[in-house]
Amino acid sequence: MILGDPIKINEEYDLTGKARFFVDPNPQLGCHYDFQDSYQGNLIFSKIDRVNYFISGTFSFSTITNNCEDIKITEGRFDMKYIP
Repeated sequence: MILGDPIKINEEYDLTGKARFFVDPNPQLGCHYDFQDSYQGNLIFSKIDRVNYFISGTFSFSTITNNCEDIKITEGRFDMKYIP
């Protein structure tokens, strides 16, 4: 997902139509959910370290596709380095 600058802490960003989820990188071996499959979701940044390029936050989204189970992630969390 690409967001415009500046990214703000504790602001909710809408993931509807932007989330992507793969069970297996080969769609013939596993499920593949893409942007158009997501029907709701959000992302909130809780920490943005612009000196050390580290970002933390939470997310949730729901997605559905015809050939796989519905996915609902309600309390996702991430802590990661990013590339400016």
